[in-house]
Amino acid sequence: MTGEVLKVSEIQSFANDFKKLDVIIRTEAKYPQDIKLEVLGARAVKASDEISIGDILQANFDVKGSEYNGKHYVSVTMFAWEILTEAKYVPNKAIDEVPSIDPNEDENPF
Repeated sequence: MTGEVLKVSEIQSFANDFKKLDVIIRTEAKYPQDIKLEVLGARAVKASDEISIGDILQANFDVKGSEYNGKHYVSVTMFAWEILTEAKYVPNKAIDEVPSIDPNEDENPF
């Protein structure tokens, strides 16, 4: 599946040092879909370091299903990925870095 990364969650930690990361991508189809992919274990840390919002990502995944108390659940687990195009978005400077303007100075050339 190929798509643009819309969101990368914070890493969630569970018992026994188990880690999970959610990545949401928008598919490149005639009717785009927003899909949540889970990344588990050590791959979660690697994905968190490598994947950014705006990247175009080729994801390899497994679809896993389970039943609990008569309800069925499905998860899409990404086990490998390739970043096809890195994000073009470059954040603006922080507001603190913008120089202040002194209203008493008259620098207007007109």
